[in-house]
Amino acid sequence: MDVAANQAEPPKAATPPLLEALAEVLQRRSRDYPEVSAPSRRRAAGVLALFYERGGEMHLVFFKRTEKVPTHKGQVAFPGGSGEAADADLAATALREAREELGIDPSRVVMLGALRPFDTFVSNFVVSPFAGFLVDPDPVFTPQPFEVEEVLELPLAQLRDKRRLLPLLAGAATASLGPEDLREIGVSAVAVDIVELAVGLGLERIERLGGLSAFLGWDRPVVAIAGWSTAAPATTGRRSRTPPQLLSERDGVLLLRSAIDGGTIQLARRDLAAWADRLGAEPASSIAGEGLDVASWDDGDPPPGQLIVSGLAQRQAHEGRFWDGAGWSQLGSSPADAGNQPMREDCSCRGCAIATRGYLSHLWKMREITAEHLLCWHNLHQIRIRIEETPTA
Repeated sequence: MDVAANQAEPPKAATPPLLEALAEVLQRRSRDYPEVSAPSRRRAAGVLALFYERGGEMHLVFFKRTEKVPTHKGQVAFPGGSGEAADADLAATALREAREELGIDPSRVVMLGALRPFDTFVSNFVVSPFAGFLVDPDPVFTPQPFEVEEVLELPLAQLRDKRRLLPLLAGAATASLGPEDLREIGVSAVAVDIVELAVGLGLERIERLGGLSAFLGWDRPVVAIAGWSTAAPATTGRRSRTPPQLLSERDGVLLLRSAIDGGTIQLARRDLAAWADRLGAEPASSIAGEGLDVASWDDGDPPPGQLIVSGLAQRQAHEGRFWDGAGWSQLGSSPADAGNQPMREDCSCRGCAIATRGYLSHLWKMREITAEHLLCWHNLHQIRIRIEETPTA
């Protein structure tokens, strides 16, 4: 799709170097995006991530939707909406909606490129996101009162500087928590292990299923890491939680022993990074030297860094442990675990709202999956707060 097709004469203005680099990345990646032709049961939509300068600092504009609109009531959104017959393409849809919702003049927007389309399963949209740059600094937005409750302007530096927890999914799940659970907890991005997926399900199969967004049922960012162990697998079989063993590496090609069947497999780092991008994930720089810098958190205090990948919440829940504010507490190890206390008194998570320690201890003793589910919910809620909402020294 030619995202500039709707602009006969794009505005003449210097695009900041940061956005020029973004445009190059989007142009390169868009070659692998699927063509959007919405099935009859889904509607095509275009949305616009609009960059602009205010006070000499780059910003993004969002808005909070009113309770009057038919879908996504009260949610924070980019400008955008459903395609119409008069729209030349979905980029034109995004620009038209930006004009209608916020009073943005499409002729003053330089389109930078397209992001990967994704589904919204609740409202049945196939959404095509686009990035654009509003050449006029310090714009005045004119919100449409039926659709827009509040205009939200966010300095780009705040997005770059905010620490994020990326729960590490095991296959397609976080313990027994699904995508809607993660969204309710406040998770904004997840991580997958591209090696685990390659050795287990197979990357070609995931591609045939529609990529990671369709496979995971997740319409938010995905980061791919590559994990292995230097020790021999402690257990084998399809239910093994042990990562593959790294036997050797030569010229960027990994020789791994699978914990599933004990067989060996060769995987090239650059191929793994390319597959991550092809499936809709941002590769971590640790895979092949290019990509996002992420830090892994397996034990102790959270490490420094902006993006923290961790399976700690799930692993502790699997062992029957929960975060009590001071440390990891084992269910059934304290007299309080037989009482009516929540896992943590000041916790607002669903687990603490509906289950006491006594009830959880009973479920755990009976080996009910509900216990691990509620423990994982609580643990993810707590460590997300530790990483994202607790000031760092």
